[in-house]
Amino acid sequence: MGLTFSYGASALLAEYCLNDMSLIYSELTKLSAYGKNPVDMPLIREVVVPTVNYQYFDFADKVAKGLYTEAYKCLEFLTQGKEGAKVPFLTQLAAYYRMVWFTKHTAMKDEELGAKLNRHPYAVKLARQVGGRYNKEELTSLLKTLYILEYKVKSGKVSVNDAID
Repeated sequence: MGLTFSYGASALLAEYCLNDMSLIYSELTKLSAYGKNPVDMPLIREVVVPTVNYQYFDFADKVAKGLYTEAYKCLEFLTQGKEGAKVPFLTQLAAYYRMVWFTKHTAMKDEELGAKLNRHPYAVKLARQVGGRYNKEELTSLLKTLYILEYKVKSGKVSVNDAID
């Protein structure tokens, strides 16, 4: 392919693809079609769509850091402004925070926990980073809140928008 990368661009590509070599190869093929060399971070942000798992990590990371405006942008992207997409978002968010919760409550290595949860070890590593910003009680409370919200939405007790807000 003959591509070269500016500083940080290859790391961003790997992060967006969660170090999945088949995804990286596919994205490299796409990037090579653009004919821009070296490939830089703005091109990767424009062309490469981050995996859903990365997007959930990014959302959770921004919330944990208190970057709520940026987190809201992630939320808009994940739900794509569609009302119907917000129910699966709650379900996926609860699943993501469940993985974060497990990283705080087990001594398993990323590879072992990833195999048990059927997740890529790199996704577990990112979840562990998010988990580092919470204590066990905070994560348990957050997870319970997500489960309660999901139940209330699915049972019609609260609107999706109210639950997301």
